[in-house]
Amino acid sequence: MPVESVTVVAHEVRVGPFILSKGLVEQINDFQTLSLRDFSALNMASFLSIHDDYFYHTQFPLHPQEVFAKEHQSNTMKTWGLRAAGWALMFISIQLTTRILYTLVDWVPLLRDLVSFGLKIFAVCLSCSLSLLVIGIGWLFYRPLVAVALGALALLPVFLARSGLPPKKKE
Repeated sequence: MPVESVTVVAHEVRVGPFILSKGLVEQINDFQTLSLRDFSALNMASFLSIHDDYFYHTQFPLHPQEVFAKEHQSNTMKTWGLRAAGWALMFISIQLTTRILYTLVDWVPLLRDLVSFGLKIFAVCLSCSLSLLVIGIGWLFYRPLVAVALGALALLPVFLARSGLPPKKKE
């Protein structure tokens, strides 16, 4: 994206040992455009480069697809990191919520271990399902088929639990 040309006037102009007044500086009207070809690349930041008298915020100004590929990879890593952090927070919150059941059976050693294991399995299953459901809701507007697939995957444990139960016998 091109930047508009700007004329910059120095606050203090020196000619050898003399300092010019503002009136003398305003009388100077012989401006020359400076070329970036003469600019030393050693003084620039590592993310800048010069090509055809333009500054670029990349080392590869002729290959913008490389910049987009790097940004896409960076965004993908951030997205997966946020998803993992969201799942971990959901798991911890469900684990802490179900902790009350653990404290009810804390005084029986064998029952305490079984309930603790069962609550961990429950927290993992519920946090996975709820995380997939939240991610699916996020995709609903942009990719509805992905959202429906994630919603179906999130509800899969419910369907499996319902279909695996044998019918009750009437006595």
